[in-house]
Amino acid sequence: MVSGFMILVYFFETYLDLRQHAALKLTTLPKTLVGVISQEKFEKSRAYSLDKSHFNFVHELVTILLDSAILFYGILPWFWKKSGSFVVLAGFNEENEILHTLAFLAGVMIWSQSMHIDINDFQFQIYFLKEVSWLGLVSLYSRDSLADDTVHRPS
Repeated sequence: MVSGFMILVYFFETYLDLRQHAALKLTTLPKTLVGVISQEKFEKSRAYSLDKSHFNFVHELVTILLDSAILFYGILPWFWKKSGSFVVLAGFNEENEILHTLAFLAGVMIWSQSMHIDINDFQFQIYFLKEVSWLGLVSLYSRDSLADDTVHRPS
């Protein structure tokens, strides 16, 4: 029941994202923005938003697959049992529900943070790498460009 609702929400959100993605593909400056921003700035913003949208599709797919696997394979009940073993290993009584819950939550939080993909960081990195791609790896790491504070674009 939970996984069915979760997948239904995923499909609905993906449908909305697809509609937004189609709107992002429009190359003409909307009439309401004429005179407010330049065509060049609009194109840069549009390109960034398209990259962000592409990454969001991948991110959401990976997230739904991972969450579905966690529910399907019973990872949480298994981890609950393992956290009880950890409480015993630490020298406490496994029947102590508070310590058992704290061990479970600590383990879930550590696992969650290690698996967490911060979408905003990746989106910024994609945008940054595209913007500075003209530097080139050779000039970026060469001794000459690091010796002086100026960076020269290749001709």
